[in-house]
Amino acid sequence: MYSIDFNTFSLSDFISLLKSIDLLPGRKILLNGIDSIAKNLNKIGVTDLAQLQKLLKKKADYPKLAKELSTTSEYLVILNREINSYESKPLPLVKINLFSKTELSIFEKHNIKTTKDLFNQISIKSDRLSFSKLTKIDFLKLKNALQHVDLLRVNGIGPIYAKALVEIGIFNKDIYYKTSSEEIVKKYNLESGTKPKLGLKDVEYCKRFCKKLNSDTEW
Repeated sequence: MYSIDFNTFSLSDFISLLKSIDLLPGRKILLNGIDSIAKNLNKIGVTDLAQLQKLLKKKADYPKLAKELSTTSEYLVILNREINSYESKPLPLVKINLFSKTELSIFEKHNIKTTKDLFNQISIKSDRLSFSKLTKIDFLKLKNALQHVDLLRVNGIGPIYAKALVEIGIFNKDIYYKTSSEEIVKKYNLESGTKPKLGLKDVEYCKRFCKKLNSDTEW
């Protein structure tokens, strides 16, 4: 699965996450009465993020729902945005700058247009080997691309960050999670050049999502 399975993301874990991260200024409102809202959500049977996301889909229901939860429609709008931001958004393959025009054309022929498409195609080693033989795209190049894509699944990691991580030996989201945040910051900042410096909070934010992603990728 490319993104987080919201069915396995409990409401209590979500609340703990909100309390532990530096929310954007426009989303700090989410902490207002969060424990009381969580209790009210539990009362109506909402126990995980999938259920909460579904509950918030119909904006026309917000005024009524806001009364049930003892909050405001504005709060629900921002809550919905926060939840949806946790989904790993697939990127067009051209955006990760790893393949030639010829290779991108080959992917197109096989209906592989995004990082999600590529992940689903080559995350299993035997599938990756078969695809390499079929398309003549180098197996090691596909593996390298998968390393980037696996990191891109993590909320907060973009193409530039993923490329830098691979270059310092952080080859996938599991290694990222297991490597000390201090070591990642040190290695990244030594090699960053003119790129913005990385802080511990940046790494810790991303790490919170690593353990929510499946680890079925075969290397």
